[in-house]
Amino acid sequence: MGRRKDRRVVRYGRYHAPYSSKESNAISLPLPPGFTLEQAESPSRLSFGDAELVITRELVFGAKGIVNFPPDAYPQIKRAFDEMYGHDTHTLALPASGGGQ
Repeated sequence: MGRRKDRRVVRYGRYHAPYSSKESNAISLPLPPGFTLEQAESPSRLSFGDAELVITRELVFGAKGIVNFPPDAYPQIKRAFDEMYGHDTHTLALPASGGGQ
């Protein structure tokens, strides 16, 4: 497994994914009537239409059949999953605009 060293996890063994995988998501969320986005910032593949949010994402793990990773690849893999977590937990404010509540 790994040991903590200076607040980082150090892997000593190889990481083996049991199989490669691909996950694609496309989500469209209509904004409620009378609400607008407040200073919306896009964390990645998030776009803003006139009255909707559009989110697209694709995760490919084990591209080209590479499912074995040496210990020194762990920081890159962890960084990628941490970035995805940041995108998944991104928040947007939807205050009521002048016309509706």
